[in-house]
Amino acid sequence: MAVLSSTFTYLTALSSLLSLPAVLAQTSIFTPEPEPFSCPLPETSLHGDLTCDLSEIAPRPSHPDIFRPWTHEPHCIHPAEKPLLGFCTFTNADFMGGRGISIVTLPELAASMANRTQMASTAADASAADAYAFDKVFPRKKYEEKLTADRGRGLFVREGESFKAGETILVDYPTLFMVRDSMEVFLPEERIRMNWLGLLQLPDAGRAETRDMVSNGRYKDELDNLITMNSLGVQYANFRHLGTFPEAAKMNHDCVPNTYYRFSDTTLGVEVFALRDIKPGEELTYSYVDGLQEIPYKDRHKLIGSQFNFECTCRICRDTAARRESNRRRDNIRKAKKVLSESAEDPRAIVAQCKKLLRLYGDEGMVLPRPMTAEIAAYASNQLGEAEEAVKYAKIAREYWSIISGPASSEVKRLDELIAAPTEHGSYKPKAGEGEGKTGAGAKTGNAGGDEDEDVGEEEEEEAVVDAVRSAMLRARRIARESGVGEKEEEELVEQAVKAALKRAMGKDEL
Repeated sequence: MAVLSSTFTYLTALSSLLSLPAVLAQTSIFTPEPEPFSCPLPETSLHGDLTCDLSEIAPRPSHPDIFRPWTHEPHCIHPAEKPLLGFCTFTNADFMGGRGISIVTLPELAASMANRTQMASTAADASAADAYAFDKVFPRKKYEEKLTADRGRGLFVREGESFKAGETILVDYPTLFMVRDSMEVFLPEERIRMNWLGLLQLPDAGRAETRDMVSNGRYKDELDNLITMNSLGVQYANFRHLGTFPEAAKMNHDCVPNTYYRFSDTTLGVEVFALRDIKPGEELTYSYVDGLQEIPYKDRHKLIGSQFNFECTCRICRDTAARRESNRRRDNIRKAKKVLSESAEDPRAIVAQCKKLLRLYGDEGMVLPRPMTAEIAAYASNQLGEAEEAVKYAKIAREYWSIISGPASSEVKRLDELIAAPTEHGSYKPKAGEGEGKTGAGAKTGNAGGDEDEDVGEEEEEEAVVDAVRSAMLRARRIARESGVGEKEEEELVEQAVKAALKRAMGKDEL
């Protein structure tokens, strides 16, 4: 069974790697732009006068425990197109020491978040002392906010300080947190109403920090602009969410960024970390079009302009020679990935293309695709019986998974198993002519002449096949849902995984 499981791991890893750009290729997170609508804050508004009725906004209830941990009565609506589906706005004004959080989501998801927001409130209250103060809850120790010449403000490493690859730069928590489905099923007016309700129910500190984010996008409603310009996409309970993280939002875009982030569904916080070593005085950046970095400059430029309403002036966009070289490398990346997708049954071709991709990623400064690519090469090398090569690629994958997922992550642990004993790993297949006594895939153990040790009972064999298929299905569904693909794509991935599992288990060339 270990043979099936590990073979499936690298095949599904390959599927995940190849399908990621398509999964993320969404040029807009909103429905078509609504008619002009504005509901700015009273007195200290963003623009104009208050023009909408939000009479459901109420002060905190007199009895503090009535909606605990929510500090305001939840307000729910049912989208006109899906009347059986209800979304509600939940607010905890005490979250993070009094900065607050408003969540637009399904009641079932809100229930699972309740303890998380309550826990964060308690922890923040202890550190913030008497009242909320940004520098108490979010101390900037090694970086600072500065004004740039052409991109507004940004975050920069302080002089005399630096960050190592994988080092945490900041931890931030959302003031607004919305299930992405609410963006797609609400009528525009309903969506805007729920968002404004969430913002206005935040305490003064939370409203001020949220309003301080850039909101000069292409939508007529200023809060729509603020959300589309500043939100990070995260996964919570297998649902896609958008979160506005005021501190993290101050980082500017770069097509070759030096930071990335991890989301914790335990605390609802994001941890921004260094993708590579970052020098003193260097600006901290991340990609606003994550997952689409390999598209050429022309398409990337159009996407950034239409979605975020600015022109990228990062190094590879502003310099003609650098832009030409970058386009060439990214074109070669797309070609290599296409060849890789057509080589799923040829381990040697897989290794060759992964090696090429790793070189191109390194030349382009792309970090995020490297660990998965190296891990695929490790499994394919082990299938060829080349244990030393497998360990070499496994160490590369481990290094980058340590940066991206963390040194204690499951990704690192599974690579440690391969590195420690490659010939005992389920993906190992001895080369033709290797002596008996080997362990791993393709090698039999025990008494070579004993029928009892070599033969597997018919019932046992059937159970092994069923287990293999079940494992393949579950793993494929998990990978599909973590990637956020649609139902059709999920079923296609599951079908491919089942066929691969059956083929491996039963020794069939075709199914």
